[in-house]
Amino acid sequence: MRWLASRVKRFWHWARRRPKKISIPILVIILIAIFFGSFYFSRFYSYMQNDPDFCHSCHIMEESWDRWATSEHRDVGCHSCHEQSLFASAGLLFDFAFGD
Repeated sequence: MRWLASRVKRFWHWARRRPKKISIPILVIILIAIFFGSFYFSRFYSYMQNDPDFCHSCHIMEESWDRWATSEHRDVGCHSCHEQSLFASAGLLFDFAFGD
């Protein structure tokens, strides 16, 4: 966290020494990038956690998927029963992506 704080401090010091014609547009671009990055990250995170199609898109589980889709549990999301930490989910995604 100190590393990030020192980088922000250095950037702020750099930006204050620049003419406003340069520093204001750079600051606006950075803020827009942070906003859109946060927006799309939150949409992707919601898709990963709440949409069963995400699970179906990665896993080779046609038989299980078909049974779930026709059962009385089809309105219950995968993560309601299959809870994992964010790190465990990332590990599974990594393992699947690299064929482990």
